[in-house]
Amino acid sequence: MKHRAVALVAALAALTANARAEDAALAEALFGEGKALMEAHQFDQACPKLEESYAQQAATGTLLALAMCREAQGKLATAWATYGSVAARAKRNGDSEREEYARERVQALEPRLSRVTIEVPEALASAEVRRDGEFVPASAWGTPIPTDPGPHTIEVTAAGHKPWKHDFTLAAESDAQVVRVPMLEPEQTRAATPTQAPLQDSAPTESADSKQKRQLRIASYAALGVSVVGAGLGTWFAVSSKNAYDDANEFCPSFPCRLTADQNDERNDLADEGKSFKTASIISFVAAGLGLGAGITLFVLSSDSSESAPGAPTAKVTWTPGGGLGSFALEGSF
Repeated sequence: MKHRAVALVAALAALTANARAEDAALAEALFGEGKALMEAHQFDQACPKLEESYAQQAATGTLLALAMCREAQGKLATAWATYGSVAARAKRNGDSEREEYARERVQALEPRLSRVTIEVPEALASAEVRRDGEFVPASAWGTPIPTDPGPHTIEVTAAGHKPWKHDFTLAAESDAQVVRVPMLEPEQTRAATPTQAPLQDSAPTESADSKQKRQLRIASYAALGVSVVGAGLGTWFAVSSKNAYDDANEFCPSFPCRLTADQNDERNDLADEGKSFKTASIISFVAAGLGLGAGITLFVLSSDSSESAPGAPTAKVTWTPGGGLGSFALEGSF
């Protein structure tokens, strides 16, 4: 059993290594394509290639190339944030040259950034604000947020109010806009007219007693299902336990017998495995018995008095040891 566990771990390690190698190969291919597209000034096609390359294998050089691509693409806010990430990674890796270059680009881009400030009334403190579908936390309200140029959408929702939406466009550089969210209109509620009585539901309403009985009946089925599953698992564990004990006994069918150290270890492992399966079998059968008892009780409680059997429901699990394993019996009546 120990040998099988070692073999399984080795196989998993090999699969992981192969997967990492494939990720690295894909990342390198995407990086090469992205760099070629950048040299051809096809930045809209190059940036997604570099972004996916970094997702496959997080390399500082790839992230730096992506920052440069975003800057050339005109997405200055994204480039500014990416350069900041490059500087942090380069510092952790001891790459002072890339760290210095990334920090220079951060400082150079900062005064050119366009920003948007979202102001929300205090009365809407529980509102949800999204910019281009992305959630904007309340802590960011009133703060100028660096944003890429181009069209954008602000959406605001709040319980009991109509949603609000605002479209705006930021200039390429150094634009600053403030979006002031107004008080949202309350949702209109339909009130019943005094001259017309509300319509009555033609369907019969379920009484509280019937509803309770229905819920008890459903619970009884669930408990009986647990009982069936427990009995099935108990049977499987019992068979597995017997097989393990039988395999262990094959090492020494009669006493006395001589075993090597490896054979003795294997025999002991099989015996321990059989013991574990036996314990799991007992627990499963006990759970099956409890589920059966609960299911029968709930079923009786969910039935009308005319449907109930005169006798009290019974359920029990018996275990008779023998043959190194146990024989189990699950009995019940209702």
